[in-house]
Amino acid sequence: MSLSQAGRQAINPITGESRFQQPDYRRSQEVKNEPTRTAESRRNFANTSVPVENQEQNIFQMDRIAQLQEQVQMLEKQLTQEVKRNSKMLVDLEREVRTRGQMGDPNQMFEDLQNKMYSLETKIIAQDRQKSELGSKVAIQEQNLKELLYFLKNTQNKDTNEVLQMRGMLQEKITEESSQLQKEREKTKALFMEMVRLGELQEKLQESLSTSHQHFEQRINGMESKIYNGEKALIQVAQRGDSGMNFIN
Repeated sequence: MSLSQAGRQAINPITGESRFQQPDYRRSQEVKNEPTRTAESRRNFANTSVPVENQEQNIFQMDRIAQLQEQVQMLEKQLTQEVKRNSKMLVDLEREVRTRGQMGDPNQMFEDLQNKMYSLETKIIAQDRQKSELGSKVAIQEQNLKELLYFLKNTQNKDTNEVLQMRGMLQEKITEESSQLQKEREKTKALFMEMVRLGELQEKLQESLSTSHQHFEQRINGMESKIYNGEKALIQVAQRGDSGMNFIN
């Protein structure tokens, strides 16, 4: 079917109304209204139980997610604008066709209609191609976003498990060191008590030695006194013997 025939079928010769159907906005509206993560939800997602060591990595991943979502929203906005422009062009074309139909000059009207329909058809084909490319880009971005979220979730789970494992190891180490410290304290206490006992024993030995020394000194002094008295008595006896011998002589 040629474009002129399509143009003739597109216009009702009696009523002058267009037989073009309005484009379906439901898909574009669904794309526009498709829920996406807001900044608040991303912050809440980033503030989950994440270890402190991985905060910079999570911030980078959240920024990447935000960029992908902005690109998706921008593509959706462009697609919606293109659909609206096509709709407006069709409405303007129908209005012009009706106006020229009322004014007459059908040959010129169909010729202009043929040219405009050809131009419009070319634009629609190009826009369909662009729409397909945008849809592919959106699908790729959504897949990348899903993979990134999946990777982020697995990374957080792995980091959480590692943190729990490290916490358990640290707790065991603290318990072991506390037990070892308690043993060292008990040993130190036992050594201190032994030193106290040895000090008391040394004091008792010193007192005992001092008492024994005094006792021996007293005995030695007594023996020296006895020896001295015995020598003195012997000298007196000898002197008496000498006196008796002299008296006999």
